[in-house]
Amino acid sequence: MVIIAFVIGYIISWLLVVVCRVPANQRGLVMTGINGANTVFIGMPLNVALFGNVSIPYLLVYYIVNTIVIWTFGVWVIAAYDPTTKNKVSIDWKHFLPAPLWGFIVAIPFLIWMPNAATQLPTFVTTTLTDVGALVTPLSLIYIGIMLKDFGIQSVRFSKNLNVAILGRFVLSPIIMFTLIYAGAHGLHVNMASMFSKTLIIQSATPSFAVLLILADQYHSDVKFATSLVVATSCLFVIVVPIIMGILSL
Repeated sequence: MVIIAFVIGYIISWLLVVVCRVPANQRGLVMTGINGANTVFIGMPLNVALFGNVSIPYLLVYYIVNTIVIWTFGVWVIAAYDPTTKNKVSIDWKHFLPAPLWGFIVAIPFLIWMPNAATQLPTFVTTTLTDVGALVTPLSLIYIGIMLKDFGIQSVRFSKNLNVAILGRFVLSPIIMFTLIYAGAHGLHVNMASMFSKTLIIQSATPSFAVLLILADQYHSDVKFATSLVVATSCLFVIVVPIIMGILSL
C-alpha cells in the first residue's frame, strides 16, 4: 500500500508541475519534495509522541519504502532536470542502509529468536540501549532547531510553485494514503490495525526530507527553492499535524 501511494503521488505531482508550468530547475524538487518525507528526525519523534514506542514497527514500514524511493526514483527525477547530466545519474548504494535501517536489521534476530530478550540480556546492556534510545527525540528536536537557524526562516519566499509543493506535501500526500487505506478496508476488505493506518497517514504529512538541499546543489537545481521548501514544511507541520489528528479522531 505504501508503494502504491508513492507511485500515485509521483504521477499526480508530475501532472501538477506540468499544469502549473513549474520551471525545469524546480520540477524535480517539487515532485520529490511532495513525496519524500523526513521520517527520522521529525517523523519518528512525532510518532512516538503521538502513539508511543509501540508504533515504531509501523513507522519502519513507511521509513524503509520512503528511503528506497528517495534514493532511487527520487534522485533520478531530480537528476533528470539537471542540464549537465543528460539524464545519467549514478546511485549511491550506501544510502540504502543508513544507521536507523542498520539498527532495524540488527534487531530482527532478537525479535525472532529472543522474544524475551529483555530478560535474557544483561541489565547493563538493556539499560544502556534504553537510555540511548531515549535520546532520539530530544536530539532530533535539537537538530531541527539548528537546521531552521542555519537556513533562516526569513529566507522563505512563498511563491506559486512553493505553495504547490506545500499543498502537495500536506494535503495531497495524506489524502492519497487515506484513500488507499479506506479503499482497501471497504473495497478489498483488507483490515489494517488502527495504529498502523494512523501512522501511515501521519508520516505521509511530515515535512520534506532535509537532504533535498544537498540533492538540489549536486544536480544543479534551485537551491534557494529547496531551502524554502524544507524550511516551510518543517515550520508548518506543527499546524498540519493537529488538524490531521483531529480529522482522524472523527
